[in-house]
Amino acid sequence: MDLHVYHHFASDPKLDEILNKLSALAAQVDTMNAQIQQIKDDVVAIKAKAAAISDVATATVTTLNGFSAIVQGLVDRIAELIANGGLSAEDKAALTDIHGEGTQIVTELGAGAQKIADAIVANPPNPPNV
Repeated sequence: MDLHVYHHFASDPKLDEILNKLSALAAQVDTMNAQIQQIKDDVVAIKAKAAAISDVATATVTTLNGFSAIVQGLVDRIAELIANGGLSAEDKAALTDIHGEGTQIVTELGAGAQKIADAIVANPPNPPNV
């Protein structure tokens, strides 16, 4: 003998409305979760780009400081040549002009390196965690 039991429930409009609203709410939550994950992924990408920019900025400061040291070495050597004498007035005047220009270049390279270093400090590459 087979016994089959069927439960039949009459449809309740209020219950159907609540279930539909819950289903819509669940879909909205799923959408929001996907958006939050996208934002998190974007933050990770931004952090990576910021770190790369920071690395480039640091390398630029190092390069500028290296150029500055090279030019300063040349400026110092020119100063020695001028101080040691034995130069014609024309050569001395030319070296004095070059010395002044070299000193200006060293100053400008130092100022540029300092601006970049200040920008790195003022704008740290790591945004807050999300």
